[in-house]
Amino acid sequence: MTDNPRVVITPVGPGTTTIGVTFLESGESVEFDVTVEPGNGAPTITNPGNRQYVTGQTVTPFSIAVTDADGDTVEVTVSGLPTGLTWSPETRRVSGTVAADAAVRAHTVTV
Repeated sequence: MTDNPRVVITPVGPGTTTIGVTFLESGESVEFDVTVEPGNGAPTITNPGNRQYVTGQTVTPFSIAVTDADGDTVEVTVSGLPTGLTWSPETRRVSGTVAADAAVRAHTVTV
C-alpha cells in the first residue's frame, strides 16, 4: 500500500454527499462531506426569427435578447449580417439599410 493513497471523486451534479473511508491496516474510519456547487450556466439567446429584406430597404431595428441566469455580464458579438446592416453591442440591436451590392441569398447570422 502507498504512503499517500488518493481518492478521486467525480461529481454527477450539485449537492452534498457524505463519504466514508476505512483504513485497512488500522481499521480506523473517518467520514466527511463533499459539497459540489452548481456550475456557471450558459447565457440564453432569444432567436429574433427569420427576416427577409430587399436591397436598399431600411431595416426596422430589432433586438437580440441575451440573458444570464447567474447575473453575469454577457458580451455579444454578431457576424454574417448582410452588407449595410450593423450590430450595436451597446443597444443589442441590428439596424441599417441593406446595401445595393448585398448578396441576394440567405445569410447565416452567428450570435
